[in-house]
Amino acid sequence: MKWLIVMTLLWLSLLGGCARFQQRTPEGAPLPPVDVSAVEAKPVDSGLPEHWHRGAFMQISVRAYQDSDGDGVGDLRGLIRRLDHLKDLGVRGLSLMAIAPASDRDHADAVTDYRAIDAAYGSLSDFDELIREAHARGIGVMLDYAVNHSAAAHPLFVQARSAASNPYRDWYLWSQPPQHTDRPSFNLRNPKVVAWHLDNLRFWLNRGVDGFRFDAVSSLIENDAIRGSSQPESHRHTSLMAETVRAYPNRYVVCEAGSNPQVYGDPSVCGAAFAFDLAPHFAKAAKGDAASAREMIDYFKRAPPTMATLVSSHDSAVGPRLWDQVGGDVAAYKLAVAGYLLQPGTPFIYYGEEVGQAGVSKGQVADMNDDQRQAAPMSWVADNVGNAAGFTSKGPPFRAVAPNVAEQNVAAQNKTFGSIYSTYKELLDLRNRRPSIARGSFDQSFVRGAVIGYLRSSGDEHTLVVTNYGSRRVELEVGGLPRRARVAPIYPRRAGASYVAQIVLADARGQLLIDMPARSTRVFDVEPQRRD
Repeated sequence: MKWLIVMTLLWLSLLGGCARFQQRTPEGAPLPPVDVSAVEAKPVDSGLPEHWHRGAFMQISVRAYQDSDGDGVGDLRGLIRRLDHLKDLGVRGLSLMAIAPASDRDHADAVTDYRAIDAAYGSLSDFDELIREAHARGIGVMLDYAVNHSAAAHPLFVQARSAASNPYRDWYLWSQPPQHTDRPSFNLRNPKVVAWHLDNLRFWLNRGVDGFRFDAVSSLIENDAIRGSSQPESHRHTSLMAETVRAYPNRYVVCEAGSNPQVYGDPSVCGAAFAFDLAPHFAKAAKGDAASAREMIDYFKRAPPTMATLVSSHDSAVGPRLWDQVGGDVAAYKLAVAGYLLQPGTPFIYYGEEVGQAGVSKGQVADMNDDQRQAAPMSWVADNVGNAAGFTSKGPPFRAVAPNVAEQNVAAQNKTFGSIYSTYKELLDLRNRRPSIARGSFDQSFVRGAVIGYLRSSGDEHTLVVTNYGSRRVELEVGGLPRRARVAPIYPRRAGASYVAQIVLADARGQLLIDMPARSTRVFDVEPQRRD
């Protein structure tokens, strides 16, 4: 009898195993395994300076930055080789466009594995080395994270669409009748989905990641056509994700919110968000648009000082590359750069922007979409053998290089005083040395015709910034300074010299007459008179 029971149980076990093996997709393929394992939080200090994330970030497409093995595609080891360049420039953080395996190649937000590195870019060990080497240079590393959708090829979705009874069916949203999509939306009202996302974040945080850029957060919860974006439920999700990240010491998060970005700048919602509603005004003001100059002054009277400022990005919806926005006008370019590097907010520089890299033109290559035109290989040197611009050493690059690579490249710009590169370097040096610029208040702001100005303050340090967008030199009376304050110019420098040492004093009313050349920015250290 015991023998019969044992054989029966064995047979049933075999049947069960066969039944699991027989589970298949509608196309007949076996269902892929999924990893939804929990990840325990292991908070450790990164060793980075306390305010590292108030310096400037470089938004980098690893695919387009530097190829280390000659296959024409950028990779993590190539990026590691360029960390000294980024440190020398004055960058304090890297914002890496998505590097997880994905079914798309540019934005890479159709993720197929949230806990892995795309093999084209390297391995997890390569990524660990990047973290170590960046931290050794005082640079933090932040990852993109797509919250509201995966790729249709993700094992979770392959499982979910296999049958209505599949245990992962409720992890996604379904239309009636079901529609084919390459980016199916997660059901973020399912607590298991939310918990899994938080475990994914901890997976990377435990490896030393310093923060995340959360993708498309306005669309996490969409109730209907009228209440389609930036719902309170979405705010609760970003708050929970931000709390998870900030449970680790000295970490940073920023939300990509196309709708109501200033709401996500609130610490209770996300804590930082891209100032997409401000982005176009830097270039427009630099080209003489008075309304944009006014908006630059008014914006931070209402927006949180933690907004992330930018002039372009991988997403063409933000606008073309800055070079293309100003039509190659170098003076306007520098004015726009000074605008967003000196105002409140955390600046995000799009790679190549520091040398004036242009987007690929339609006349140069016809079969590219607008986003791809933004993401040409980095312009390291003047176009060389193989049209590689120093990006790769063997095969041709995965995409055409920028059309202005001959003049606008790192090697050429780094040797030229007054270049776009030297402007970035000088302004980032100011930002890194002066807390008043990196995280100070925004006071005494004004607009007078084509001239704007404001005072940035932190503790006893005060910095006055004045920009003349006009085509004529003006003498400007600036008020609101401390009585008889000592005012010393600190930007721009003269060629081969230290900061200009011309020191003047504000009068007894706290007023000062400043000479402003046409199309120029000047920065001053303001030291209140000490009383003995």
